[in-house]
Amino acid sequence: MKNKIVMNIMLLALTAFCTIGCSKSEEPTEIVTLDLQPQSEVGGNASTEPEALEPQTENAPQETFVSVQVENPGWDYYCAKEGMTMEEQSVHLEKLSETANGISSAEEWIAANQLDFQKMPYSDEMYTYSTYGYNASDTYELQLQELFGDRRTITLDFSDYNYADDFVESERDFVFQRIIWAKAEEGILYAATGHYTYAASSPHNAYITAIDLEDYHIIWKTEPLTCNSLSFEVIDDAIVCGYGFTSEDDYLYILDRKTGLRQEEIPLKTAAEYIFQKDGILYVKTYDTDYTFKISR
Repeated sequence: MKNKIVMNIMLLALTAFCTIGCSKSEEPTEIVTLDLQPQSEVGGNASTEPEALEPQTENAPQETFVSVQVENPGWDYYCAKEGMTMEEQSVHLEKLSETANGISSAEEWIAANQLDFQKMPYSDEMYTYSTYGYNASDTYELQLQELFGDRRTITLDFSDYNYADDFVESERDFVFQRIIWAKAEEGILYAATGHYTYAASSPHNAYITAIDLEDYHIIWKTEPLTCNSLSFEVIDDAIVCGYGFTSEDDYLYILDRKTGLRQEEIPLKTAAEYIFQKDGILYVKTYDTDYTFKISR
């Protein structure tokens, strides 16, 4: 009898243990199964969180990269459209002041006239402009980063412009024609290239080249010794730039924007370094003289 009671107690304990163990082992299986089911399958609304986290790229601008080897059409004046004649001059300059500056720095001149000083790299409403090369001065690549549309990054290689055909070999270290300044207007890039030594060392020097930014063909290239100023201004249908050097004649030039031909030359005491416009006034800093001109159209 005693043994039967003990057996019954052991049987009850074993049954309870099995019941509890089975219950604990099955419960997490059911939870995992439910957690893996999509909410739509268990009567809930399907979650939209994954779609919300996906980047919306359908209408986002796609940055593209373009590399262009800029063709040098020659070392004399060039225009893609033969027989083009310059337009009637639309921009005129009336000298207002001519003041000796004691060979002041550009920064002092900029601050005194409250000008928007721009130096490579710089940005306007359309592009960021940067130059690259063998070193800080021997720049031959111009990079434009669009600030609109597809945000193209355009790299233009001007290495074909570096050395003219007739430079003096002993002056090689001084006649590398680098990118000086660039400005784009209405889909056309205007880029100035040149060296900073005597023209006698390399007379085919100091140009502005106009390039179509749609297909990158050369529209025109000025005659030599036209622009070695550190900046130029695009004003309506004209470009105002400067050329000069020690013991050479120094001029401010007004160019026809459609052909690159010179419409007017204005003598200066020394070579133009910086040219800026503000409120209808053209400010010109030369080595030792500051000028202002009234812009009339």
